[in-house]
Amino acid sequence: MRVINSEHAREHADVTRDEVLRLLRASKPRIAEAVRAIPDNQLDIQRDTPAGPMSAAQRVEKVLIGHMQQHQGSIQAAIS
Repeated sequence: MRVINSEHAREHADVTRDEVLRLLRASKPRIAEAVRAIPDNQLDIQRDTPAGPMSAAQRVEKVLIGHMQQHQGSIQAAIS
C-alpha cells in the first residue's frame, strides 16, 4: 500500500486544496448511495481486495471510516 500511496502522492502533487475539497464534496453523494445500495445479505461475503480478503462491511469500516480517521488530523488542518 505504501507504494500505491507514494505513486498517488507523486501523481497528484500539484492538486490544490480547493480541488481536493471540490472532489470530496462531489464524491460524497455517490459514495453514500453506493454503500446504501449494498444488500444486507451481501455485507458479510468475503472478496479479494488489494489489502487481502474483506467483506463489504469490513471495507466500509476499514477503508471509508477507519482510513479517513487515520487522516483526520491532516484533513482538519487542510480545511481550517
